[in-house]
Amino acid sequence: MKKIFDILPPNKIKELIKQPFSEKFSQKKDAKKNLSVNRQGNLFFKKLIIFGSIFCLAIFFTITYFYSSLVVYLNPKMENLIFKTEAEVNISQLFLDLENKVIPGTLFEAEEAKQGKYISTGKDFIEKRAQGMIRVYNSHNPPTPISLVVNTRFLSAEKGKVFLATEKIYLPPAKKEKGKIAPSFKDVAALAQEGGEDYNINPSKFSVPGFTGTPFYYTVWAESFAPIEGGLKKEVKVISEQDLEKAKEQLKKEIEDLVRNSLKKQLPEDFVLAKGGDFIKDSQVFCLEKAGEQKPEFSCQGKIKMAGLGFKHFDLKNLALDFIQANILSSKKFDIQNLLLEYFSQELFNDEGKIKLNLKIEIPVYDEISEKIMASEIKGKTETEIKEYILGTYPQVEKIEFKFWPFWIKKAPESLEKIRVEIR
Repeated sequence: MKKIFDILPPNKIKELIKQPFSEKFSQKKDAKKNLSVNRQGNLFFKKLIIFGSIFCLAIFFTITYFYSSLVVYLNPKMENLIFKTEAEVNISQLFLDLENKVIPGTLFEAEEAKQGKYISTGKDFIEKRAQGMIRVYNSHNPPTPISLVVNTRFLSAEKGKVFLATEKIYLPPAKKEKGKIAPSFKDVAALAQEGGEDYNINPSKFSVPGFTGTPFYYTVWAESFAPIEGGLKKEVKVISEQDLEKAKEQLKKEIEDLVRNSLKKQLPEDFVLAKGGDFIKDSQVFCLEKAGEQKPEFSCQGKIKMAGLGFKHFDLKNLALDFIQANILSSKKFDIQNLLLEYFSQELFNDEGKIKLNLKIEIPVYDEISEKIMASEIKGKTETEIKEYILGTYPQVEKIEFKFWPFWIKKAPESLEKIRVEIR
């Protein structure tokens, strides 16, 4: 069992008695010093918190009262107005004439060439008759001369096709040599009776149908030693007049598009070409083949030189704005960012170097709102009060948005310099 003391044990008392006085004093001094340091640290920390809080409050109030701001964004009710007027672009004009609506113009030129192949759509049937050489024999006995007229028919043993002699044939009498008949012969050209591949035949023997039923049928005949060929019958493509005209029209349009693109590339910054303000100075478009030729395709080529009238879009915009200001009420304002302009020529470019334009102007307008007056009317008001006031006083306002800074402020500043009203 452990002993429990409610007073110091004898050994501890002896140790304290034996301890020198100076050591006891030093320990007490150190304890007081530590206590003083702790008190000083706590005091510094408290002062730091106090001064930090004061500094933060000072910044808070400084920002709130000296740097706070409010931006009010307004979306007014817009009305789209459309105006139509005329303007002139003139290469002789040096400066924009707002009163007479004349815009300075500049002439640009470009040239392009192109060629292309086009498909023939015409159809035709070609028919060719096979042709070749045959040798006609006369071995009639007793020897007898024989004459055959032009177009005498010869029937081939192969395929049973009829060929015609292209000339008159005279066959002398056959000769007897050592008791044998030596036939006379003549080489002539034979032409197929009809066109087509069926008359293309290999070397063959031929009979003369005209001698059927007579002794000459067996003694007069012919043969070929080479193929008879060239027979043909098929559908082929033919170039028609319509093909040529259509191809030239298509090629011309393609070249014109190329030239217009070249003109646009020449334009300085902010320049545009007047629609309808270009004209062809020289055009050469032709096809190399002629109508009726049996070809599946044909070639065309061309070259076009074009001039175009250009002007500054800035001048057109200024002319439009001047026209708008002259034709709307002074109490109306317009949104220049959403200005839309459409223009096209009334007529082609003429020899005087000018062109008339039809101009369509579309612009959103709204009733004027004085930003300064509104700012003075909403100072010191809360967001809810401002919204109720604006919507009740300015019926032309459709939507309101607020941007308070810093985020914790709930009222508009009292200073007008810190309030800004923007129209969107």
